[in-house]
This record gives sequence, C-alpha cells and structure tokens, in this order.
Amino acid sequence: MSFEGFVMPKRSRDGQVKSPGKPESTKHNGNEGNTADIKAEILALGGSTEDYELIADAPSDSEIEDSGPSKAPAKALRNDLRKMVQELGIDKVAQQVENDASSILTGSDEGNPWVGLANSGGQKIQLPAQPKEQLLKEVGKPTGTKTQFPALSEWHAVELPVVPTPSQTEALPVDLVNRVHEHAKTILEADNKLYTAQNRSATSAHQFYSTIMTSGTLSDKVSALTLSVQESPLHNMKALETLVGLAGKRSRGQAVEVLGALKDLFGPGALLPSDRKLHFFASQPGLFAAFGPAELGWRKNDSLPKPLKQEHLIAWAYEGWLKSTYFQVIKIIETWCNDEVVFARGKAVDYVYQLLREKPEQEANLLRLLVNKLGDSDKKVASKTSYNLLQLQVPHPLMKSTIISAIESDLLFRSGQSLHAKYYAIITLNQTSLSAKQDSVTKQLLHIYFDLFTQLLAKRQPPTADAISLNKKGEVQGGGGSAGKKARKKQVSNDSTTTSDDQLREKILSAILTGVNRAIPYSNTNDEA
Repeated sequence: MSFEGFVMPKRSRDGQVKSPGKPESTKHNGNEGNTADIKAEILALGGSTEDYELIADAPSDSEIEDSGPSKAPAKALRNDLRKMVQELGIDKVAQQVENDASSILTGSDEGNPWVGLANSGGQKIQLPAQPKEQLLKEVGKPTGTKTQFPALSEWHAVELPVVPTPSQTEALPVDLVNRVHEHAKTILEADNKLYTAQNRSATSAHQFYSTIMTSGTLSDKVSALTLSVQESPLHNMKALETLVGLAGKRSRGQAVEVLGALKDLFGPGALLPSDRKLHFFASQPGLFAAFGPAELGWRKNDSLPKPLKQEHLIAWAYEGWLKSTYFQVIKIIETWCNDEVVFARGKAVDYVYQLLREKPEQEANLLRLLVNKLGDSDKKVASKTSYNLLQLQVPHPLMKSTIISAIESDLLFRSGQSLHAKYYAIITLNQTSLSAKQDSVTKQLLHIYFDLFTQLLAKRQPPTADAISLNKKGEVQGGGGSAGKKARKKQVSNDSTTTSDDQLREKILSAILTGVNRAIPYSNTNDEA
C-alpha cells in the first residue's frame, strides 16, 4: 500500500481539522521577522513548507491569548457545592458551633450547649445552668474521692502532724501492734485502689502505661513500670512488686536490665530518704508515743488516739513494706554477685556500689557484699571492687574507718581467705587517702599493717624430704618405691602453687611496706600507742 501524495490534515490547538481553504492567520502579527527566520531554518534542515505549516499554530509561553477560559464550569461547580452543603445541613451546624462558642465566651445561656442538649430524637434536654467560673474550675478535676495520702514522688517528704517523741520506748504488746499494723495495711491497700481507679482512664499517659504493660517488650514494660513508681511510689506498690519479680527471674539479660532500673529507683531516685534509714512498722517511734497505757485495748473500730492520724499509719505501713522489699532486692543482687559469668558479677558490683553511695539504707549489708568481692577469682572484678571502695570514700569521708574495719574483719584476719583476696585488700588500704585531721584512721591502718606483716613472716614448717605418706589403710603410699606418673604430676602442681603463693606473699609484703610509708607522715609520733 502506497502513501505517496497523502498529506496529513492540519489541526488547530483544539484538535479540530483546519479547512484547507481558510488557513488561520498567525497570532504573532507583529513578529513576521521571527516567522521568516523559523521557516528558513526548517528549509535549511531539510524540511518542507508543510512542516512549517504544521507547527505554525503551536502555542508557546509567550503567546497572549485573545480570550480567557470560560467561567461557566467554575460557577456551576460552586452552585453544586452550595446545594450539597444545604442538603447535608453543614451550614447550620457550623453556624450553631459559632454561636455556642460566642455564648460561652460572653457568659450568655442562649445557645450554650451546657444548658440545653439534644438527644438522638431531636428533643431538647434541659440541664441546670452553671456559672461559667464553676465550669472552668471543674475542667480537668478528677472524679471520685481524694486519696488520704498525697500522691507525690517523695512520699517521705510529706509533712504530717507532729507526733511527740516518747521519753521511754517501752515495748508494746505484740497483739496490739499486730492489730494496728493490720488496720494500717487495710487503709493503705484501700488508698492504692482508690488511686488506681481515679487514674486508670484519667489521662492518656496512664492508658499508655496500661497498654505497654500488657503488650509491650521487656524494655517497654520496665520503662512503664519505672515511670509509674516514680509518679507516686506509695500508690504504685504493685508496679514495684512486678519489677522485683522480673529481677528475680533466672534470665541473665532480663535480670541485669531490671536490676539497673531498680538501682535507679532506690539509688539516685526519690524512693528512699537520703537522711535516714527506714523503720519497720513495729519500730516506729511515734507508735510508742501514741499508744500509752490507756490505749492498750484499742480495736479496729475505735478512733485513733490523738494526735495520730490515718496518714501516719499509711506512711508507716508503706515504710515497713518498702524496707522488706529493698532487702529482697539486695538478696537478688547478692545472687548475681556470685554468678559464673564475669559480666553479670561486674554489673552487680557496680549496682552495690551505687546503692551504697547514694542512700544509707542497708549500708552494712551492701558494704559486706562489696568487701567480699575483693576476693573474686577474676582480677577485673576484684580490681573494680577496689576502685569502687576508694571512690566511696570521696563523697563519704567519714566512712573510711568503717570500710577499713570491714576489710580487716571480713578478709585480712578471717580464716580461710586466700592470699589473692588479702592482696587486693591491702592495695585498697594503702591507697586510702589520709589527712592529719583523721589520726585515728592512720593508727588503725598501721595496726593492721604490722599485725599482717608479722603473720606473713611467721615461719612455716617446710615438708621434710624423708616424710613418708600413708594411705587410708595405714600403708606406705606407693609401697615406698619411686613416685609414679600421677604422683609426679601432682608434685609438680603443688610446687607450682607453692611458687605462686610465695610470689603473691612477696607482693603483699611490698604493699604493706608501701602503706606504712604513706601512713607514717600522718601519724602522731608523740603518741606511744
């Protein structure tokens, strides 16, 4: 099929076929020179006149249209939108919202949605009008009864009515203390339930906490529980119990992470007071002052003796519970201090040090744990323990004597302790910072150095070469002949151990002499003791 002689019909910009007899004139009437140049360039490039006529009417950015677009479509669209809005009633709702906002701001009852509401049937429900100030005051106010004890992060800083200190702390009857304690635990539990009911759906934060605790990862759960405890420790006892339960699991990674969160709560956090130790309920001084001889027959339904209040019982019951919970946490940390993995032992040592540095609660048990880790089989853990004990003396210089006494009684002069433990104990003592104002500490160190030096220099009875070993039957071990293969191997091992002990003993003696040289300048040489 041949297409010779076929000419493609020309079309306008609207897509209409142009009439061959009526060519459209160019709109660039004042620009004939440019048109001629374009036509000449097309012909020079091998084009034809038909090619030029094909692009002659193509629009460009520089063209000025004779007439703008028709406004009819836009007008029709606006009419359709207006009709749809009227049918849906959106215009009335918008006007009503505007009127309601104006009436609330001006204090007018007309159009106020708080005064008249419409039910699903369109019937208006009349409610008693309330003043604008009362409405604004009740916005954000929690519903329900207020908790008896204030919901604060520092529960121990709450100012309670003063209870006089008793002159003599005579023991109260056990049955009376138990009755008062049970009553205190009852009102503490009721206060916890009331706080939970008020805040369960009060804010989006509590709803988020609840969602995370049920469906989140372990890290999310630990974070949510920690935030809940920090918000009000006294009213979030279950959250703290959950954290302690998670720390007691035998999963090493989980226990280390949860113990880190508990360390932050009990250490740098506000869960424990910084200026005193906790008391059990039966040891509260105010309890002895409130219940005198006339109140020994107190029962649950009786009123509390003055000036004792319900807040006192709540605080004392929580304080006793918190003391027991903290001791449970320390026992968990002690378990991980003896773990077979070095990483877990190192983290546990750090947790013990940070707790001992921040708060006085359970300081005797924490110090015992830290001192015992000087004898850890791993050199890194023992060295870290020595460093932590020295760093503990920086914020608490008055604890130097206590730390030295603990090292003396638990390691240096305690039977069964290895030379390895004694070595790290001595290098901890000889690096203790001294001053002329603490002469008692210097004397204490010098007494330890001289006693240990004498003990290490005591002559040992070396085994005689002609010593005969007997077996369990009383016969000569090995028949009195030459040592066999296993006996020679055992003898080599014993000789190696003896050599290692001798070297370690020499290191200890050198560390003792270093300590003596450091302590002598700070001692009172005129004191014969």
